[in-house]
This record gives sequence, C-alpha cells and structure tokens, in this order.
Amino acid sequence: MNPTPTDRVALLERRLARAEAARHEAETLLERRSRELDRSNRELRQREEELIARLDQGNRNLLLAQSVGGIASFYRVAGEPFIASAALNQLFGHDPETAMTLADIVAALHPLDHDRVVALADAFQTGQGQGPRLVIEFRIRRGDGAVRWLRARQERSIDAASGRTISSGTVQDITDRRTAQRHADALRLVVQRNLERLSRAEAALAERVSELETTAKALAASHEQTEAAHRAKSRFLAQMSHNIRTPMNGVLGMMAALARSDLGAAQAEQLARARRAGDELRALIDTIIEIADAGIDAPLPVEDAKPVAPEQGIAPLLVAGRRPFILVAEDIETNQIVLTSMLDTLGCDHLVVGDGAQALEALAGVRFDAVLMDIQMPVMDGAEATRRIRAGDVAATVPIIGITAQAIQSERDALVTAGMTSCLAKPIGLAALAAALAEAFA
Repeated sequence: MNPTPTDRVALLERRLARAEAARHEAETLLERRSRELDRSNRELRQREEELIARLDQGNRNLLLAQSVGGIASFYRVAGEPFIASAALNQLFGHDPETAMTLADIVAALHPLDHDRVVALADAFQTGQGQGPRLVIEFRIRRGDGAVRWLRARQERSIDAASGRTISSGTVQDITDRRTAQRHADALRLVVQRNLERLSRAEAALAERVSELETTAKALAASHEQTEAAHRAKSRFLAQMSHNIRTPMNGVLGMMAALARSDLGAAQAEQLARARRAGDELRALIDTIIEIADAGIDAPLPVEDAKPVAPEQGIAPLLVAGRRPFILVAEDIETNQIVLTSMLDTLGCDHLVVGDGAQALEALAGVRFDAVLMDIQMPVMDGAEATRRIRAGDVAATVPIIGITAQAIQSERDALVTAGMTSCLAKPIGLAALAAALAEAFA
C-alpha cells in the first residue's frame, strides 16, 4: 500500500530529527576535541618556551665560561657570514658592539705571522693538503697596541644536504702560558749550562792569574816587559770579564724574570736564595777582577752581598704616547731571552738580531726608538756597528745603549766616547735598563 502524504511527512520529520541529533552530537564532540587540542597546543607552547629559555641560559653560561677562560668560539659556513662569540672581541681588543669579521682578524695578524697564518687557513678551508683538524699558534696586535699570542683549534666538515664546507672551532689567549713556559724551560737550561761554564771559567781564571803573577815577577827587572805583561793581563781580564759576566747575566736575568711571574711561597723563597747566591758570586768575581787591576799582592776583602730587592714600581715606557720599538743586537740566545723579557715587562716591542751587520740591515728598513747593542758579537762587533751608524750609514741619531761585560769603568766610558748614548754593564737589572731607556727617550 502506498504511503499517504501524511506518512511521508512523518517519515521525513523522523529522519530530520535523527539528523539534528547526529549533528548536535558531532558538534559536541568537535567542541570537546577542539578544547583538548587547544589545551595540548598551550602545553606544547609552554614546553617549547621553557626549553628555549633553558637553552638560552645554557648558551649564556657557556659563553660566560669561555670568556672567563680567555676562550672564544666561532662558526662559519661557506658562503654565509662569519659567526663568533663576544669573547673574540675581547681577545682582539675589538669594539664589543660590532661583530668581528674575517677581515678584522686578518688585519690584526702580526706582520711576522701574517703570511703563514693566511696560507694555512686558506689551504685548510679548501682542503688542500690538510686533514679535518688544524691547530695553529700566532701573534696579533690588538687595537690597544698590545701584542698577544693566540692558539686556534679548527675542525672542517661537509654539510650532507648542501655540500658546503663548515668550519668551527675555538681561539684561546696563550700569552701568559707561553711566556711562563718559555721562562721556566730557559731557566732550567740556562742554570745548568752556565753553572758549568762558571765553574770552568773560575778554574781558568785562577790558573791564569797564577800564571800572570809568575810572569810579572819574572819580568820585574824590565820595565818594558812589565808593561807588556800588564797589557796582556788587562786583555785577559777583559776577556775573562766578558766570558764570566755574559753567562752570569743570563743566570741572574732569568732568575729576575722568573721572580716577576706567579710563584708559590716556597718557590719564591728558593728563588730568592738562588738570587742571593748569584749576587754573592757576582760580588766575588768583581772583587777578584778589581784586585787584579789594582795589584796582584793586594789583600782580598770579604764583604756581604747586598740582599736581592724586588723590582717594584717600574711603569711601562712610552714614546709619544705609544709603545717603544727597540732593536736588540745580541748573539747569545740566553741574553736575548733576558733582554726581551725585560722589554716585555717595560711595555716595549722588539726585534732581535745576532750581530752588528744584521743590526745595520734592520736599521736601514725600520725606524726604531732605541738600540740595545752588545759589544762582543761575531761578523761585526757592537763598537764597529756604532761607528758606522754614527758615520751616517743608517739612522745616525738613534739612541744606542751599549751592553757590555767589561768591568772597568774607563773601558765603558771609551764606548760612550765612540758614539754610544750610554753603556750598561752585565748583569743588567730591570731598573737600570728602564732608567737608561727613559733617558734615551727624553
């Protein structure tokens, strides 16, 4: 039987009611799901913010620890800007508000290290003849003029997705560590070698003085022969003075340099004892040489060596508001270390050469504020180099401070007369060197 219109309307109304109920149930379920999703999203955002905050704090702590330890980090992707921590600005004395670039780093390289560092860095970046790691030590000249030693550690990798080269690593200031290690190693070597030399020199001096006394008595009847013996003795004493005072200068100088470093109380006391013993030996040698000039029969006085006084209150030197540049002409490595250590303490830059001829070459190409000139050197000695400088060959007006082992004042005066600005006798103290340089700069 066919449904009537009324039946069809009722059927449609039932279907519509079921559809309305289903729609209402779906909307309720959707609203509940939406609230759950919104709550999950809020929880995720809060968790993300917490993780970002913890990561930022960890990064800040890491950067702070690097800064305290004098370490900076850097990161570079080929084709993208160079990225470095703020500690790199501190190491290079760069404006803290301006990010450093590779050009800033290259510009700060010391002239003596510039070409070597640039060549190594370029070869490492391109992978030419280099492994994936590079460690290099070099010098920089900071914005304030100070010269510092740095050690850079770098690793290279290739990004798998882009194929670009990635370089990352650290830079650390090793100036103090390098200086302390160099002084400690040099002191151990110098003390061992020079004590042996001093022992041999003392024995040779005693033997030679005895021989000269015998010769002087044998030639007493002849005035001419006596004068000849006296001249021979003077030459011998001058040579012995140089041979003894030169290693003595190294021993006492390296001890003085070590005393200016950080030492424990026990080490400082041991070093003070060693310095007192060295001063006593120096005083004894001076007395022996002076008595040999005065007369072979003169009595040997006994006097206590003066206690070693700490070198304090010596301010860095300046010339026209900048760090002085000093040429050091000295052929013995130990004395080179002693003099450059003192110049570092006095805030001076320096260049070291091994003889007078090299000093003339250096003066021809670079302007120096003063020259520390040793007297006895191979190839060309300090006296001849000074005469050529004063004759107008190169830098005729540069102050020249002679460094000599001669114990006789008249011989040192002769060197000043020959053209040296002043003359210092070995062993040289920091205060005496500072005073001589200050007078030369005046």
